[in-house]
Amino acid sequence: KPLGREAETFVASVSDGDMKIVKAIRDRLEQFDYVVAYYGSRFDLPFLNTRLLSYRQRPISTIRLVDPYYTAKFNLKLHSNRMVVVEEFLYGKTIKTRLIGSIWIKAIRGNEEAMNYLIDHCEADVDILERVFLDLHGMMNLSRTPLRRYA
Repeated sequence: KPLGREAETFVASVSDGDMKIVKAIRDRLEQFDYVVAYYGSRFDLPFLNTRLLSYRQRPISTIRLVDPYYTAKFNLKLHSNRMVVVEEFLYGKTIKTRLIGSIWIKAIRGNEEAMNYLIDHCEADVDILERVFLDLHGMMNLSRTPLRRYA
């Protein structure tokens, strides 16, 4: 999601698998000066690289990753560092939807309602991330964010 813009959605058909999506996400992320991902250094990027390598594709190259998880962890004292907890602390409530395991299975099998639920969930997630980032970025030194090679 480019800052201040609409979320960009990547969707694959059941028959195609996710190779086109992971390649498109990799290529899109590499276009940004900074990438913001909550716990992204420990989950999102390793997951993306795992999927890319499973298809014998080039892993994500060099990016600057800003991870508000660590800002919350080291600058706030909350009972948990999960994004939903930070969101509830900052805004008094959450717009985050719950995901149950069966929704993934239904979506993988081509259930359109489940897929739409996942899309809505992910788009809400990046909207929350943007709000949290904008409220916490004063505690971050973005100029010291290193250029990291994830390959």
